[in-house]
Amino acid sequence: TARLFASTLGVLSVIGIWLIVRRFSDNWIATVAVWAMALNSTMISIYSIGNSQVVVIFFLVLSLVFSLGADRRLWEIVTGSALAAILVLCRENMIFVLPLLALYFFWQQGKKKGFIALLTMGAVLVTGHLIFWPEILALWQRWLPFILPPGNSLIQVNKLVEEPATLATRIHSLSLAIRAFFVPITIMLFSLTLWVKRSSWKSAENFKMTVFLVTLLVILIGSHTWAAIGNDY
Repeated sequence: TARLFASTLGVLSVIGIWLIVRRFSDNWIATVAVWAMALNSTMISIYSIGNSQVVVIFFLVLSLVFSLGADRRLWEIVTGSALAAILVLCRENMIFVLPLLALYFFWQQGKKKGFIALLTMGAVLVTGHLIFWPEILALWQRWLPFILPPGNSLIQVNKLVEEPATLATRIHSLSLAIRAFFVPITIMLFSLTLWVKRSSWKSAENFKMTVFLVTLLVILIGSHTWAAIGNDY
């Protein structure tokens, strides 16, 4: 059941990637983006088993399907914002997506839709926390140690690992990440290397979208690097 569920979400995520890329390019480039994932055995191994990564990529891609672009309608803004907030409820380290997506809405859609996006994100997050209160605080206690009094018996915080990670372990973790996500990391570096002045872009819409996506990828890579190499995850 878990594998069927994960495989279904993985396929839907790939379809979402195709829709996003096609919106800003054409069918051929969108097809290349799909095959870049479909031909990657490591991607398949990650996104076809029952783990949080599968749920995360599904909600992230689906949120971007509704959010990216200059001509998004109000219901699309609300849907994209709600999905992004659900993403954080699935995995708290994706919290970085919300402020960046909100800034993108303000930049691309204007103040009115930007504030609506913020309110939607806040409402979904508050509702989710109320449903799972107070146990959900265990997730945030690792980030905000002061959120609960010391020795609180209601919530037990999971430890990272029993033994501290060695230098060899950290190097191994880094090499695995580069191997697994070689295509997106390489493409991002090429994008930054070949970056052109704003007046040379096809449209302001594409420029803003690209700035948002590159910034998002850099932040997520940085946060995961900090957790896997800077800490003992």
